[in-house]
Amino acid sequence: MALPKLEGRITIPTGGWQVQCSENAGARTSTVTIAAGDYYMSTSNGANASLFAALVNALAADATLLGTYGGSLDDNSDTSLGRLTISVSGGATAFALTWISTDLRDILGFTGNTSNAASATGSNQVRYLFLPNTGRANPLAPEPASSSGTYLGVVESDGTSALSPSGYHVNMQYSTRYRDSLEFHNIKGNKAWKANESTTNESFQKFWEDVIGQGIPFRYHSSRDSDAVYWTQYIENFQTYAPDAQEQGWVGANSLWRISYVMRPAL
Repeated sequence: MALPKLEGRITIPTGGWQVQCSENAGARTSTVTIAAGDYYMSTSNGANASLFAALVNALAADATLLGTYGGSLDDNSDTSLGRLTISVSGGATAFALTWISTDLRDILGFTGNTSNAASATGSNQVRYLFLPNTGRANPLAPEPASSSGTYLGVVESDGTSALSPSGYHVNMQYSTRYRDSLEFHNIKGNKAWKANESTTNESFQKFWEDVIGQGIPFRYHSSRDSDAVYWTQYIENFQTYAPDAQEQGWVGANSLWRISYVMRPAL
């Protein structure tokens, strides 16, 4: 079982995001569009494929382009760097991408247009993704083996109690809700702070800026090697990013930090 991962919901606005693809040094060129909607980086959402698969599918389905396109996201092992690779084969031996939508470019981890080649890999980790260097700590409820199991956390209720002088009582319960913790211990400095990143976009600070601090739901995968097992959550105390140093005075990429939030199911 691999370490966990988090992936935040990505909303493409009306009009979609576009990229221009040129095959075989400009022999064929076409612009493809990823439709507006809600996506996740590595898992589908209703009728929408994962974001990187949606791009690959749009390239493969284009009537002008001849290539067979594929993509892989390095996010399924404990040593993954979260970088995206797009490749071509079949009717095209090479391709180049010109990003019309720079938001798409940045979220997919690319820093500029790609050159004519059989494959292209982003220089940065994709955004809206967090790959911790350690497992989750102090869960409040057991995690089921599959996403079909119930994983909502501990149960809370709103209610009141009336007690008479003779000892009779009446309890009234209005509603129930569920709570769990999203907590990591010994998060390395490069995974905690943007200033200490070894790979751009890898820190929880960046994930907080893109997702948690915006109140956006995310999918919690208990094991990153299984995209099929996840639970959609949101953070209750989202307003602050303030990890605790686990060793005072220890700074840099190898320093250790504790991150703790209250999370609730996004039902």
